[in-house]
Amino acid sequence: MQAQGPYCSISAFDRADDYDTYAVCVAYVYVHPEGKPLSSNGRLFRNGDILRAGEQLPTQQVLAHCQPILKKVDGWRETPIFARSEWWLAQQHPVALPENVCKLLDIIEHFTKTVILSIGNGPRGDEIIYLRRLATRAWATPSKASRRPSASLEEALRSRA
Repeated sequence: MQAQGPYCSISAFDRADDYDTYAVCVAYVYVHPEGKPLSSNGRLFRNGDILRAGEQLPTQQVLAHCQPILKKVDGWRETPIFARSEWWLAQQHPVALPENVCKLLDIIEHFTKTVILSIGNGPRGDEIIYLRRLATRAWATPSKASRRPSASLEEALRSRA
């Protein structure tokens, strides 16, 4: 995510409507069964070393000995965000997203250090939820070169406000 800049969009987010809980991979830990350190891209990996989101990925030789660090997150089965679900259609727009959707988005933003601009909530091109922010985190401030979103995004944000 780091190489893609400070912003991201997540497609097919509504597919998560069907689950009660999720396991979100927030990092990996290097664990070699024989305790051997391995070198990759100028970094020496020893048992217990953590590989975080945004860091350069090691070679397959190192990844083969990495175990995921998972964070359990509650789902939102009772409040599906699919664009044509009964719950979604019954909401007054703009919609306040379900709390558990917001929690998952916060986790993704926290561990990837990106700002999520939109999430997909259906297969059609217009089934997109543009997120409006009430506050901006200090680490989420874009560089001066990328401060201005595209004109089409600005128009979409104005039309949904």
